[in-house]
Amino acid sequence: MAIRTVFLAVLLPYCIIALPTGPPVGHHPEVCTSMSPGDHHPGNTATGPAPYTIVVTFLRFVTTVTVRAANQGVTFAGFFVQARSQSDSAKTDALGTFSSVPQRSQVLACTSAAGAWSHNNKNAKREITATWMPPSDDQGSVAFQATIVRGPASVYWKGVKSQSLSYSAAPSLGMYTAGLCLGVWGISQKEVRFKQQLPLDFCRVLGDDGVTVINGGRLYRPLVISSGQK
Repeated sequence: MAIRTVFLAVLLPYCIIALPTGPPVGHHPEVCTSMSPGDHHPGNTATGPAPYTIVVTFLRFVTTVTVRAANQGVTFAGFFVQARSQSDSAKTDALGTFSSVPQRSQVLACTSAAGAWSHNNKNAKREITATWMPPSDDQGSVAFQATIVRGPASVYWKGVKSQSLSYSAAPSLGMYTAGLCLGVWGISQKEVRFKQQLPLDFCRVLGDDGVTVINGGRLYRPLVISSGQK
């Protein structure tokens, strides 16, 4: 019995992300940092580039994140996603919070109570989507990165990334609004928060279609999210 107990204790770190119930970050908080199925994994048999993508979509102030199989016939059993700073590679904190996750997935406590997102069953998936809210402070360039397990547990890709995004902090005084700014070429994507008292040459409305131009980008007409000094 003693030998069996030791064996299980050694085996557990090998496949923790590939567990059907998701990464046990409560018992293994180091997984939040490494995003690895185990520092001593017996061997990853995955070859070639990851057949998966992380797609970020913006619609009316909502950021959605989708993990998707890039090729027909490819599925995945497990995944583990966080948003991380791209401005400072030394930072490993999970940024923002995930919400509106489907039943076949869950939020996990990494840095914050819902700072990470993962599977909660081993069923084959072709794509899965959740909502993400950025942090309130300026984090510079941010990207979503994931470890994705195709199945079995030894076939996985680590470091699958989305495009880089940039988020700015909201002003501390005055009335302000929030909206989404998409760069002209779709490369620079940024949530912009600004004071209503901005000069017209900085922010001008194009007709009644709800689209505003800011610094060469497109901003859907924002909603007031907070009011301060009058």
